[in-house]
Amino acid sequence: MHVGLLATPAHLCAPPLAPWRGLWGWVMNEDEFRQLAATQDIREVEFKDYPPNLDGPLHTHDFSVMLWVERGEFSLVCEDGVKVYRPGERCELAARVRHAERTGERGARVLLGKRPD
Repeated sequence: MHVGLLATPAHLCAPPLAPWRGLWGWVMNEDEFRQLAATQDIREVEFKDYPPNLDGPLHTHDFSVMLWVERGEFSLVCEDGVKVYRPGERCELAARVRHAERTGERGARVLLGKRPD
C-alpha cells in the first residue's frame, strides 16, 4: 500500500499530543500506561492483537486513541510519514486524523485506550 500525503496537520499523528515527563515519558510499562490513561479520560482500555505484516487501509476514528506496545512492531502512517513504535513505547492519535496501521513480520500486541471527543 502506498500512502501519499494526507490532508491532516502533521503534528496530530506521530508524537504524543501532550509530552509527559518523568514517570510518563515515551517508554513505560503497562502499569504506568494504565495510570496515565486514567488521568487523561481514556476509556475502554484493552489489549488488541494485530496480525503479522498488516498494511491497513487509511481510515479515521471519532475518538482519540492512546496505545502502548506490549510486543512486536506497530507503525502509524500519517501525513508526516511513518512512525514505528516498539515494545514499551506509547503514542497518541487525535480523533478524525487519517491514518493507516502497519505491523512487522511478527505482528503486534498493543494496549489500546479511547477518549471520546
